[in-house]
Amino acid sequence: MNIMLDIVASAMSPKGHLTILFYHRVLDKPDPFRQGEVDIDTFNWQMRLLSKRFNVLSLPEAIKRLTNNELGPRSVCVTLDDGYADNYLNALPILKRWNIPACIFIATSYLNGGCMWNEIIIESIKSTKLEVLDLVDIGLGKRSLRSVEERQRAIDHLVTELKHLRPDERLEKTMEINRASKTFIPDDIMLNDEQVIDMDLDKWTAARKNPDNTDNKFGRALKDFARVGYIGLQDHGRPVWYRNVRVKRL
Repeated sequence: MNIMLDIVASAMSPKGHLTILFYHRVLDKPDPFRQGEVDIDTFNWQMRLLSKRFNVLSLPEAIKRLTNNELGPRSVCVTLDDGYADNYLNALPILKRWNIPACIFIATSYLNGGCMWNEIIIESIKSTKLEVLDLVDIGLGKRSLRSVEERQRAIDHLVTELKHLRPDERLEKTMEINRASKTFIPDDIMLNDEQVIDMDLDKWTAARKNPDNTDNKFGRALKDFARVGYIGLQDHGRPVWYRNVRVKRL
């Protein structure tokens, strides 16, 4: 079994190639309405496997090695998109347990109680007590919600219909869906300021040590890792704020 895992690991990421694993959420338990997301047990198993079979690098270190043609075999990066609260509550303890560096791309507009449009749709359909959702007035018809399968299909349909609308139009229709569902929008799905600050690299002040004095594998303090370089900005159609970043038009 171990030999087979080694063969698969080497085939997935040979020398000179970088594999980037991207996640969004790390759920408390499997959710039939979020089948593309991992739960704690699955994420823990995956990170344990990475720690034992792959060379897991921070994203800046991986880019540096890739640029200099110094990337070894089985090189992998772990990233998490958008900044969900469960990245802090569920993913971070597991990443620490297995000494896995990770990069979280935070959609800053949704910090402190915000909620992304697709999550509003999921929560509205998942939580409503209605058996039929009437969206005729906004051009989205009527959707039967009498079973889990029908609710799954409703979510898929609505997300597909709204995905490519203008951001303002998409948000307006999303809020209409929520009002029609007679449900509340959760205010704890995304990260808050305290959680973001608590993940501050400046707290990792010693080589091979985490802030709680447990061991990690890094030969230098994480606070000394690169803080400058190239970043990508993704337009979600809403204002964003960056701390200590100077933006220059190319």
